Amino acid sequence: MFGDHIILPRPYDIWINILTFELVKDIANNTLTKVMQLMVSSYMIVIPAMVLYLFLKKDDNLYPLIIAGISLFVITDIIIKPIVGELRPCEISSLSWIEHTGCSALDKYSFPSGHATVLTGLPIFLEKYRVLQILYIAWMLLSLFSKLYLGLHYLTDIIAGAIISIVLSYAIHAYKAQINSFAKDLLGRIFKNGTIG
Repeated sequence: MFGDHIILPRPYDIWINILTFELVKDIANNTLTKVMQLMVSSYMIVIPAMVLYLFLKKDDNLYPLIIAGISLFVITDIIIKPIVGELRPCEISSLSWIEHTGCSALDKYSFPSGHATVLTGLPIFLEKYRVLQILYIAWMLLSLFSKLYLGLHYLTDIIAGAIISIVLSYAIHAYKAQINSFAKDLLGRIFKNGTIG
């Protein structure tokens, strides 16, 4: 018994994943598909804008947010995804009935969702800006829905990514003072009197 491997269910055999795709298919239309395609790549505008906003506000969450974003990306895309090797739903022939576009332009691995892992925990770093935090959460939920809608992730990918993100973001936030002290010291050494060296 100890030598047996644990065989996990394939994500396309998990009922909640299939139910999600069936519900999405019921609402799919050309206009919504175009909106969802824009939402998938909108993080390339939203995240830099958020970083710039915190920078201009001289907010003490700037460095922790950057550390969280980079750490979450590395953990997901460089460590977990290649180890798990779960193919995206749009790569599975038995799921050819789902709404999907653009799968070939992405890396082929699905678990956990990189978007969910990087984006979900970041609202904690907007704690001083309640309206901005609410707007970010609304955008994030729509962005994560776009990944389901386009068949790029299973619901279980998004849930797993969200859990990783929330746990790590809260851990990084707890050490905000130490991160800021280290970052300021490091930048002070790199940029002495406004010059490198």
